[in-house]
Amino acid sequence: MAVHLLCVNVATAGPLVCIWLEWRERHDPVAGRLGRFLAWKSFALLLVGGGLGVLVGVAVWGDGFRVALRLLSYKLQFGVWEYLFSVVLMLAHAIWWSRAPQAGDAVRGVRMLLAVLAGSNLLYHFPFLFVVLSNIANGGITATEHVNHSTFRSLMASGDVLPRSVHFGLACFAVTGVTLLLYLARMRRKGQIEASEGQALGAACARMALTPTLAQILVGMWLAMKLPAAGMKAIMGQDMVATATFLLSVLLAFWLMHLLASLALREQTQSKVNKAALVMALVVALMSVALVRIKRATAVGFEPPVVQSAGETND
Repeated sequence: MAVHLLCVNVATAGPLVCIWLEWRERHDPVAGRLGRFLAWKSFALLLVGGGLGVLVGVAVWGDGFRVALRLLSYKLQFGVWEYLFSVVLMLAHAIWWSRAPQAGDAVRGVRMLLAVLAGSNLLYHFPFLFVVLSNIANGGITATEHVNHSTFRSLMASGDVLPRSVHFGLACFAVTGVTLLLYLARMRRKGQIEASEGQALGAACARMALTPTLAQILVGMWLAMKLPAAGMKAIMGQDMVATATFLLSVLLAFWLMHLLASLALREQTQSKVNKAALVMALVVALMSVALVRIKRATAVGFEPPVVQSAGETND
């Protein structure tokens, strides 16, 4: 799950960050090289992340998910088309930018529109869809009828769906910022750019990662207030694995903030970038374990809801 999340984090925020990098390319050639790398990397990771998502689904498959898929059949079919829509747009954007990097502002504007559509499509649809799917499967949301478009909008604001979706969105930009720092460090190591080149760009990427990481403190408190009672008890000591992984991830998150702050001040050494990337990966992995344990705690005693056809009412 952690690897899946890291892949889709970059795939989701990547197209939107490419907009900034392409605009900056007009006076900073390194930004263009970084942006084209990110465009192709986002496309590849969207495919890899989608495949890993299927494997995660197989691993957690059960009666709850079977019922959730039936209830959300309309949204899932729609989601498949949205996924393919983003895949096509991201591929077109990457090819166009690679073949014609030099362009006027008008052409750049049209090209960036492809990235806007691809990134916003992923960021809006999929976090909400999969959080609602998970909550229905684990009993966090009670639903007894097939979910239509109107009903789904109301579910987007129920329970922990909104804070978890915001948490995911912030994580997307944090992970993407660190990914760009890694690529900049690689370019310096291979002699593709001078050691002094890209320092301002690297500092901006570090700020891109640091700002949403800081915002996660507030979002984390918001999410904690929305957790079911069983989930809160799990991270407060009832489930020692959940408690330990949650606390360790919080401590590592503060260390990550320290590393990103140093990188934002242009202290961009290879070792510091590597540490930031490793710590971020550990935070995602530990948070994934804690989330699985919380969902397991809230699902205890859960009986899947009975699916009713449209128009059928409860007795």
